[in-house]
Amino acid sequence: MNLKGLILGLICFILIPINAFSISEVNDNWNDCEDFRSITSPILSQDEYTIYIYTEKQLDNLNIEIKDLSGKVVYSTVATIPAETEYPTSINTLPKGEYFFTITQGSKYIIAKFIK
Repeated sequence: MNLKGLILGLICFILIPINAFSISEVNDNWNDCEDFRSITSPILSQDEYTIYIYTEKQLDNLNIEIKDLSGKVVYSTVATIPAETEYPTSINTLPKGEYFFTITQGSKYIIAKFIK
C-alpha cells in the first residue's frame, strides 16, 4: 500500500463515525430529586430501530415522549419498567431526522437527543 492510500484510509476512518446510532443526554435531574446513594438514573441506548431504557429499580408510571425539533410530539406512552430490564421503544416508523427523547416520572426527567 502506498502512502497516499494509507493517508486516505486513515482520513476516512476518522471521519466515519464508529457508532452511527447514539443517543446523547441533553438535560437530567433524575438523581437531583432523591438521595443520590439510593437511586441511579435510567440508562438510555440506541440501535438503528430502537431506543432502550435500562433501569436497576422498577419505574412505575414512566412517561415516554419523542418530539421533533419543532417540539411536536410524535410518540407518547406511559409504561412500567421492571427492575434490571431493558425497555424498548421502537423508532422504526419515524422519518430520518433529529429528535428529543424524554422520560419523566413525577418531577424527575431525562431529556436526550438522537438521530435516526
